[in-house]
Amino acid sequence: MKLHKEFRPLVGLWLLICLLAAVPITGCGGAASPKVDRQKAEQYVQRGEDYLMEGNKKKALAAYNKAIEIDPDCQKAFVRRGLLYDEAGRTEQAMRDFAKAIEIDPDDSYPYEQRARIYRDVYHDTAKAEAESDRAFQVRQQRRDEIQTMNRDRKR
Repeated sequence: MKLHKEFRPLVGLWLLICLLAAVPITGCGGAASPKVDRQKAEQYVQRGEDYLMEGNKKKALAAYNKAIEIDPDCQKAFVRRGLLYDEAGRTEQAMRDFAKAIEIDPDDSYPYEQRARIYRDVYHDTAKAEAESDRAFQVRQQRRDEIQTMNRDRKR
């Protein structure tokens, strides 16, 4: 099907508008997702940390739950909630939260370290503890290498 010459620019404009309209809906991952207010989720994480400083673990847990409700990919909320669960003896829930934190950001060594500690201290499984510790070390080393490369590139 051929378009008349005067409609060709309009078709291009229409395609551009459609693409721009799709960006906020799909986000960076490409899959459709509801609008997420990451800043509000971060505020709830901060609120949870404030509650912890006051010694109010119940309110801290509620704040982390709210952050996750607002942003299901709020890695920091999963880590903080996992720490609370672990402290309360809810080890399985803690391990699930650390696993989710790793799924969200596999380049953060802290959840691996927490899983290693639980495998060692709670499950007395040294093989799994060592595997998690090794993974944490690899992640830290990779970050160091990336920083060194960036610093070398800046000097050039």
